[in-house]
Amino acid sequence: MNPRHVFLLWHSHEADGDSDAKLLGVYSDEEKATHRMRSARLLPGFAAAPDGFEIVRYEVDRDEWREGFNRLAGEDVPAWFARGHGRPDVE
Repeated sequence: MNPRHVFLLWHSHEADGDSDAKLLGVYSDEEKATHRMRSARLLPGFAAAPDGFEIVRYEVDRDEWREGFNRLAGEDVPAWFARGHGRPDVE
């Protein structure tokens, strides 16, 4: 079976002024991702930030970052974003 979509389980939180994101897994259906999220909420670190979980439906066989990337304020961003697209400070 080759699903068209998978479900990514992310956890993110702020720590010492920095953003921290972890990919906990990629699942074939949302129910499996939800089950993993419930068990992860009991673990050290994750239990301290229980609202930091997000399940994202993601299309397989789809290219991302097709134009490369640039560094902007210390973070990797898609090249099109760095050129001003989606940034309110750039006309």
